[in-house]
Amino acid sequence: MKKKIEDFNPTIRAIYAYLQKELADGAKYISYYVIGRNITPARSWRTVSYSIDKLVYHGFVFIRNGRLSLK
Repeated sequence: MKKKIEDFNPTIRAIYAYLQKELADGAKYISYYVIGRNITPARSWRTVSYSIDKLVYHGFVFIRNGRLSLK
């Protein structure tokens, strides 16, 4: 059974919402530090890395050639 974004903790949901805005135009390089600084409340790059790993594992975000993508 596929997880829904609502099943994740608030930090992961905030990161996903930020990525949806930033990646609307397509795949791009985004520093985990920059993501962590731009969500509220701010998070460390390690927390962002963990959260993105979870999103990748469950198919919400993709990493191709080092770029984050939603498709």
